[in-house]
This record gives sequence, structure tokens and C-alpha cells, in this order.
Amino acid sequence: MLDVTDDDVLQGTVRLTPSVSCSLVADYFPHLIECGLPARSPHVYEATRYISLPLSRSAQENRVAKARLLAGMVEWCFVKKLSHIQCVVDMTAFPSWVDLVPQTIPLGLPHPYGGGRGAPGGGDCIAFRWPATREVFDGIRSYAGIREDRYRLFPETEIKHPEFAAFGQGTGADRETSRCSEEEFR
Repeated sequence: MLDVTDDDVLQGTVRLTPSVSCSLVADYFPHLIECGLPARSPHVYEATRYISLPLSRSAQENRVAKARLLAGMVEWCFVKKLSHIQCVVDMTAFPSWVDLVPQTIPLGLPHPYGGGRGAPGGGDCIAFRWPATREVFDGIRSYAGIREDRYRLFPETEIKHPEFAAFGQGTGADRETSRCSEEEFR
């Protein structure tokens, strides 16, 4: 997904891939999932290569640029009837993802990569999921103060939480994920 201005200036990108065929978590970081959920699912896409390049460097403009791109990503997932978006991030960035989406579900504890925090280029990373729900979509837009009538990919589409046979009906997927995160990470 690309966030491009009316003047064709790139402001942000994020790559979404089906977790069943291309997954950083499943292929390189399976140890980050400690709660028993599968790393691959036809209802879970993975977000990678997130870059935000706001035109101005103000904190508010950064929030709007980030929210515009990520709300578009969540909206696209609604339309495609996905249940979750998963991601791997460095632990220094993780609190900002939780600030953006309080419903963030950690899939395990942080683990070192590249030699850990003491090594050049190393650090700790964590895998997490965002539910693909109207609540998350609205929360991202609210985070940046984006009005409901602005920056919609599919303005004619009503955003509802879909039902998923693979996980049970509707909120069953949410209950299963919530059960896992609450029991494992409190």
C-alpha cells in the first residue's frame, strides 16, 4: 500500500502479504509465537516494510501520515474479510504501536535478534497482531484526529466485523486470541 499526495509525493508504504505463503514470523521468527496460535492462516496477513515519510516533521503531521496509511491497511483487511494483521517490530518501537492500537495482541515475549541489544545492529523484537475490526479502524483514525469522511479507500463499503468459519463465528476468533493473550501475558 502506498500513501501518495495529490502531487504524487510518496508519504508512506506498507507491504501486506498472506501469512500462508510469505511470513516473516513463520519463516524466520517462529519462536516469537509462544501462545499457541498458528503463524500462518488464510485469515491473517502480515504487514512488513512499513515506512512513514510525512511532508512536515511536526508530531501531528507524523500521526496523521501514520494513521492514514495504517487505517487504509485495516480498512482493506475488512473488505477482504481478514481476521488479523500480524507484524514483527523492534521493542523500542512496540510502545508506539500499542499507543496507536490498544487492542494490540502480543504473540509472545521479546527475543533478541542480531546479537541482542549490546551488538551493533542488534536488539530485541516482538511479534503481535491487530484484530481487523471496526474498533481498531476507528481508533487509528481517532489517534490522528481524522474525520470519518476523510481518507477512506472504500467509502461506499460499510465496515463490519466479518464471520470466519475457520475460527468459529465472528467474535469466536477474538475470544480465542484474547484468551491466549490474557492467559499467557498478564
